[in-house]
Amino acid sequence: MPVPVVVAVHRDTASPQEGEKVTYRIDITNRTAIDYPAAVIAQRMPGGMRAVSVSDGGTAQGKEVSWGVHLAPSATVHRRLTAVMGKQDRSAQARSSQDAVEAAAELSTTTCFRPDTEARPMGCGTDQFARAEGSGSGSLWIGAAGGALALAAGAVGGYLLLRRRGTGGVTPATG
Repeated sequence: MPVPVVVAVHRDTASPQEGEKVTYRIDITNRTAIDYPAAVIAQRMPGGMRAVSVSDGGTAQGKEVSWGVHLAPSATVHRRLTAVMGKQDRSAQARSSQDAVEAAAELSTTTCFRPDTEARPMGCGTDQFARAEGSGSGSLWIGAAGGALALAAGAVGGYLLLRRRGTGGVTPATG
């Protein structure tokens, strides 16, 4: 069974760096004979990005950009959005998991088409990319976490060595 509505998301910059503009082109294709006169396109922005320009009367509110559209049978509509890559949201990196660090270095945006404001999405498209090196990528955080871990291990080792020496090399019994 063919997909009735196809959503494609295209990005003009391979791996945007902090402060760099990124333009998304969204193409929505209706492969049916059904008319959608009051449809909605909604794009969720990745963390650290903010919209600076939205085409065709679209609106940006928080991390979501939306457009009201009329999608005729067998037609395609095109919308554009320009955003600026800001500082990376480090909340995922606050956890000690390697997976969280790597996940924070990859960003995605999802765009969905709904036939009207109350309907569930009929189709969605996603674009995913890795942050460019030097723009807060995971490798910097992995190195910093490794350094902090080594420092903590050294401090604990030094404390235990001093404690052992302070008791004449004999560990006191607990009991």
